Amino acid sequence: MGFVKGNFFCGRQFKDRDDLIEQMQAWVTYVNRERKCDATGEIPQVRLLKESLKPCAHKAETYAFKVSVVVRPTARAHYRGMEYSVPADAIGQTVTLHLQQTQVSIYLAERHLGDHPRTPANGKSSVLHEHAQQLFIFKRGKPFAQRQILLDLDPLVEPYLTELVTSASSNLATRCRDPL
Repeated sequence: MGFVKGNFFCGRQFKDRDDLIEQMQAWVTYVNRERKCDATGEIPQVRLLKESLKPCAHKAETYAFKVSVVVRPTARAHYRGMEYSVPADAIGQTVTLHLQQTQVSIYLAERHLGDHPRTPANGKSSVLHEHAQQLFIFKRGKPFAQRQILLDLDPLVEPYLTELVTSASSNLATRCRDPL
């Protein structure tokens, strides 16, 4: 824009829109096909013919935008309101999301952790079956991560889990007051 402003518009006058377009076309032809460029000393059209430009190797569908995120205690990588599950042993580590048009691939260094749909079916989280299972086996699998998996399966489980936690903590409080 600066080049056009400083070299085309400077000192010119136009009768109307058609005159502006006509002058612009003549100027573009001169700048690209006749005048030597100050930076290269060559006519841009001639230089362009010498360059060996190749088509880009990536297509929009397969090009990946890469983002690093820290895995939450729920064994999920969070990005822009979406959550994607990862194996439980990745909790607390930085993973790289390879965001493509339709899918997200997740890597921990060179280790491929899984592929998810870019937009999960439920609109908020994508949990792979093998990742969910690991949370129940993995020693550091956090109880609230396990709770979240159950809630993802069916939100109606929440009252049951709440009652379970409440009764367990009241039983614990009773035991603390009444020594054996």
